[in-house]
Amino acid sequence: RHISTSVKEQLVYMSRNMKPKEIVKCTGIGKTCIYRTLGLWKRTSHVSRKPVRIGCPRVLNGIDLAYLESVIERTPDASLPELKSLLHQARRVSVSEATISRVLRRRGFTRKRVR
Repeated sequence: RHISTSVKEQLVYMSRNMKPKEIVKCTGIGKTCIYRTLGLWKRTSHVSRKPVRIGCPRVLNGIDLAYLESVIERTPDASLPELKSLLHQARRVSVSEATISRVLRRRGFTRKRVR
């Protein structure tokens, strides 16, 4: 489970007067997590690691996504090439069909075949 930074800072504060085993009894947090947090604190003076960068920036913003969803609501049988063309015409955003497919899947839309 995720333990917030503020709780980890409390662990460091508690470690000034308590042993890690006592902290485990008081908080219910695992001793491995406590030892890891205290070790990181001693090495870096931070209680959690901050990633340098989390993935690539998104190409489509919220307005673009809302536009795609509205197009799908109006025409649910629109294909990816059609969605790409409509997005480029309306929002001046050029993305691949794979990007559109991933965004729609992330938003909960599934691909159904038109017969």
